Amino acid sequence: MKKFVYLLSICALLFIGCDEDTVIPDAPDALKISQIQGSVVTDAGVQTMDLLANPSNDVDAGSHFTVTFSKAVKRDWLENASLPKILRTENGTAVGNVSFSLTVLSATMIRLTPDGPLEEGATYMLVINPGYEAEDGATLDDNVAVDFGVFKLVSPDPLTVARINGTIWNGAGFEGIDLLTVSSSDVMISTEFIVTFSRPVKSEWLSNASLPRILITENGEATGAVGHSLTVLSSTEIILSPNDLLTHGTTYQVVINAGYQAMDGGVLSEPAIANFATLTPDPLSVSSIIASDGATTVSMDNQTEASDVPVGAAFTISFPNTVILTDANREKIALELLNNGMVDSQISVDLSEDLVNRTLTIDPIMDLTAGATYQLVLREGLEHDLGGTLEVDYVSRFSTKQ
Repeated sequence: MKKFVYLLSICALLFIGCDEDTVIPDAPDALKISQIQGSVVTDAGVQTMDLLANPSNDVDAGSHFTVTFSKAVKRDWLENASLPKILRTENGTAVGNVSFSLTVLSATMIRLTPDGPLEEGATYMLVINPGYEAEDGATLDDNVAVDFGVFKLVSPDPLTVARINGTIWNGAGFEGIDLLTVSSSDVMISTEFIVTFSRPVKSEWLSNASLPRILITENGEATGAVGHSLTVLSSTEIILSPNDLLTHGTTYQVVINAGYQAMDGGVLSEPAIANFATLTPDPLSVSSIIASDGATTVSMDNQTEASDVPVGAAFTISFPNTVILTDANREKIALELLNNGMVDSQISVDLSEDLVNRTLTIDPIMDLTAGATYQLVLREGLEHDLGGTLEVDYVSRFSTKQ
């Protein structure tokens, strides 16, 4: 009607005539909707976005909506709560109305606040119907609608323990295995345990030393705890290091208790338990003893007394296992001069090891005395690298060449 009156006025002016200086005013620009803003859930948190420019299926369930007009609107139209609508939709069709309160923020802005949270995972349409009138007389001639979906928090998968690695002896060497999937009775007493989670864990949980435990067990029941330290390797890995060596031939459990929380919110809901036993090593035995000065070689054992050993000989002892020259092992190796079957004195020697060939070499610092009797002693408790020990003294007597 207003446009019609405006056109009649122009026609009347044309009919009556007008001066050359008469200016016919332009019709005002149409009233438009510049923005419809809502709160959208993003990886960086909840952010305000223009849903007209960026339609979203991740609108926050508690969002309100701010409608911005392109120019100032008459107050009575801004306060008209019958023109905006928030509709619940299914497959693009309206199936219900959402009640809301309307707040006038300024001459160009109104806020629509739903009376309650929107339904997570549901779809909606916000409609601004025509009829609004600007202060300059322009009107909103067409409805403006925006479709959106509401963010639904998907519960993350439970956090799990992927592996609990320990070190075993496989008969030929050391090997790391997953004790969750293989219950081993050959775990080394010096082992550490690398625990790997299925995905990144929050740092405060990774460093929580109260959740992992190492337990001594008997017939499946815990009988004691093993003190340990915890080291965080990465967001998915921790190392548990026993404070002392474990005990040979003993059963244990590594228990990763429930409660750990992943960075995505997933929780370890059940404990992960790895059962294992430590290696029971074979006793240490001697394979051979060879006395040699490079020119002459004499075999020795603990059953018979060897003779004609060169005075400049060194003694090479071979073992089926590796013997490392620790301080404790050095104290259990001796070369002794005998007098009438009794120990007269200790002979000063240099000791060396060959870990590849599993041998020890005893090299007297000075040549032995010709025609004298000696004994080479390996004492009970001499230990190989797997922890097995010599169960009784090994004594090999010999006499040197005249």
